[in-house]
Amino acid sequence: MGRDAAGKQTCGRYLQGRRGTSDGWYEMWELLYDVPSNTVEASFHISVWTGVKGKAWFDNAKVEEFVPPPVESLHSSAYRDKAWAGKVTFAAALNVSKSDLPRAKGEFLFTGRNGKRTVVKADSIDALTATAALDVSQLAQGRQTVEFVLRNAQVKELGRAELPFERLKSRPKDWRVWFDENRVMRVRGRRFFPIGIYYSGKKAMEALENFRDVPINTLHCYGVPTVAGMDACHSNGIRVIPGLNNIYAGERGSEKKGLNTLQDQFDYLQKRIDPVKDHPAVIAWYLNDEPRPNLGKKMEVQHSFFVKTDPTRPTCSTFDHPEYVRGFMKGFDILDTDPYPVGRWPLREVLDWCEFFRSGAHAVKPLWLTPQAFNWKWFRMGRGMPDAHMPTRGELASMTWQGIVAGVTGINFYGPAHFFRKENESTKEENLA
Repeated sequence: MGRDAAGKQTCGRYLQGRRGTSDGWYEMWELLYDVPSNTVEASFHISVWTGVKGKAWFDNAKVEEFVPPPVESLHSSAYRDKAWAGKVTFAAALNVSKSDLPRAKGEFLFTGRNGKRTVVKADSIDALTATAALDVSQLAQGRQTVEFVLRNAQVKELGRAELPFERLKSRPKDWRVWFDENRVMRVRGRRFFPIGIYYSGKKAMEALENFRDVPINTLHCYGVPTVAGMDACHSNGIRVIPGLNNIYAGERGSEKKGLNTLQDQFDYLQKRIDPVKDHPAVIAWYLNDEPRPNLGKKMEVQHSFFVKTDPTRPTCSTFDHPEYVRGFMKGFDILDTDPYPVGRWPLREVLDWCEFFRSGAHAVKPLWLTPQAFNWKWFRMGRGMPDAHMPTRGELASMTWQGIVAGVTGINFYGPAHFFRKENESTKEENLA
């Protein structure tokens, strides 16, 4: 937590925490991107839930300055950096200082269709992003390395980044699902706009029954449905996104599962993927729910595992901090965001979040929205929100339309599973309506 000279809090962040018994030391860290300049004091606080018992030891708490490189990474708008036709945008993630920005120059280097190395100046450049849009036909066939170089006014190189890219002759035949140049999902060649709900994968049958009169086409799952559940969804025209989210060896949520090594992690995932990975109802894999910066490298490894295990479908991750996204870019295919403003912020926050996340991902990733379909007072966090309530029909419509205006290409509502809990039984019909 940071405070100013008067003792008022200026910034802060909660860590994910730890549970259970550890045989050794565990490093916990958090990254704050925007620490106000009036912050003069930093402090650490230890919190435990009521009733928790045990012992814990702490050592070497410290604050360090994080200085990001001028050129952080390079990305493309092509799905998995492969394209065969149309336009492709290359985007470099930058951290350009105010002194260098006015005359900073960015160049993209690639192998052209004539086989020669070609240089193209950036179409646009600001403190965070440099972009260049090309027709895929300008690129040489096959694999190559695209580069970006940033120079200052004296033509001195400030930094560079590379990206493996491939121009194909045609779309890979084994791709069941992919995204076109407009970042719209294609399922077996046909455009598909997910409109669905989050629900327990184990209760897929229950979801079909409870929402039989609601015109959804997707079940966004926590957990993996059984084959029978998948069959039922498929026969009812419902696509499925199985959830294997936040499963990382050594992290809090995976300790209970006994996942202590990377091989433990992969074995656990494989057992759950194999029974359903060839099922026609599956359109994507849900891998991360509101991850923190320390998972960046682990997400990249996890994504690579899924690309290898099931190269035919994309991975999806849901984020709640736009400033984290650039550190996760190589760890997901679909960017999802969940603002949940009703009861704590103006509704306009939905549109703002979509824009913040699009910018954070350099406008090259498919963007989905998770609108709020719950009452914050149903959760611990909402008990201090006097205005919290189940969104009205008008508020649901507003959030959804803001997403459409922002260009999202998928919408899955969070909260409907809570309608059927015993404590919400009296308002179930009203919420469903």
